[in-house]
Amino acid sequence: LHDAVRHNHIEVVKQLLREVDREFSFGANGAGETPLYLAAERHFPDLVSEILNTFQSPAYDGPLGRTALHAATFSNDAGMTENILERYGRDLCKQTDQKGWTPLHLAAYLGYVEPTKLLLQYGREVAYMKDAEGRTALHIAAHRNQEGVTKEIISMCPDCCEVVDNEGHNALHLAVHSHWPTAALIIQNNPSLRNLLNQADNDGNTPLHHYYNYVGYMKGVMNSPRVDEMVFNKKNQIAFQILRSKCFPTDGDEVQYSALQRKRDEFYKGQKNHWFLFNGRVLETGYDEIEKEKQPEGDEDWQEMEKKKEEMDKAAQAHLVVAALITTVTFAAGITMPGGFIGGDDHPHLGSAVLEKSTAFKAFIITNALALMLSSSAVFIYLFIPFIPSKSFFRQRLCFAQMAFWFLISSMAPMVLAFVTGTYAVLEHSNIAIPTCIICLSFITILVFIFLKLRLYL
Repeated sequence: LHDAVRHNHIEVVKQLLREVDREFSFGANGAGETPLYLAAERHFPDLVSEILNTFQSPAYDGPLGRTALHAATFSNDAGMTENILERYGRDLCKQTDQKGWTPLHLAAYLGYVEPTKLLLQYGREVAYMKDAEGRTALHIAAHRNQEGVTKEIISMCPDCCEVVDNEGHNALHLAVHSHWPTAALIIQNNPSLRNLLNQADNDGNTPLHHYYNYVGYMKGVMNSPRVDEMVFNKKNQIAFQILRSKCFPTDGDEVQYSALQRKRDEFYKGQKNHWFLFNGRVLETGYDEIEKEKQPEGDEDWQEMEKKKEEMDKAAQAHLVVAALITTVTFAAGITMPGGFIGGDDHPHLGSAVLEKSTAFKAFIITNALALMLSSSAVFIYLFIPFIPSKSFFRQRLCFAQMAFWFLISSMAPMVLAFVTGTYAVLEHSNIAIPTCIICLSFITILVFIFLKLRLYL
């Protein structure tokens, strides 16, 4: 029967079920899987119905302490979930796996709204059950930013919002950990849950402390007038001091950088006592002690940023020399012109290029001008970078340096093409024109090879 269920052979299953007594329970195999659990886990609703309709009380156990209801919830099949609930009732809703998760915890983690509704309809008390970490299904849904499940649990069991986990976290503490904390807005904007806004955990941190300690950002989150911004945790820190201690990322994480910047800008609006916001109770407890305890990671981050700044400055100096050299060469080539200029008093266009009607010469002019423009842009950016403050705007310096680098790299190809076309224009009637061009154009092959090798690092 296990094999037939595993491969969804429903006719074989029906034949086997006719051969046994209705009171037979069909226990688990060596892996701890019962036929009912297998059918639910593999999302075979017809087999689930067949087993439930044939036997009086089939076993529903599965591995890791899970049940067939866990498996049906995981499949997000409302019909299959309801069939199992109708047979076993609310008691099965309360059975937990090895992590202490009920089927409702699983539905909350995955964001499945329909199974959540069914499970709560059969037993709302399951919303108050905690897992091994002391977290309810609402904690899980809020932490995972599952908006639909969060709304459903709050609407059907509003009192469960008062439950805290082993670390004293309420649902709002965990909701603000997300990159896009939309579930936090649902809790924050619910008038009946306003007491959660300033509730402290075991370390004295309010949801605002947690929000400023994580990289997520969404406009309006923790921006309610009911949020107390001056609550101190057990380290005598207000929330903004935690935000201030967070160093801006130096690894190109645009999302994290933007979130930290917008949080700071949003907090500054309407604030008057900036000294107190920056220093809090440091005069009472000792500035050095608090700063050492508060910013151990910040100092390491700052040292790392200083190291990267030095490396960037050295690279910029070398790149500036190369860019200036390309600019000089292309400028000189444009002034001297391959083939020279027309002389004599009897020519109507005195001083114009001798090869001006040559197609290769025209290509030389265009590619040389392009190389000059790109290299000059790189030179200008490298000269401009030192005027950007390195401490507060390191990321902007890095972006400009990367831009200048790509301008520099991009100028090399048209410079080589300018040399090739200029050489061909002068040696068009010579038998060495083609070999010379082929030798020069081998640069393109080298360029492509290097880019393919380094594409993962650029």
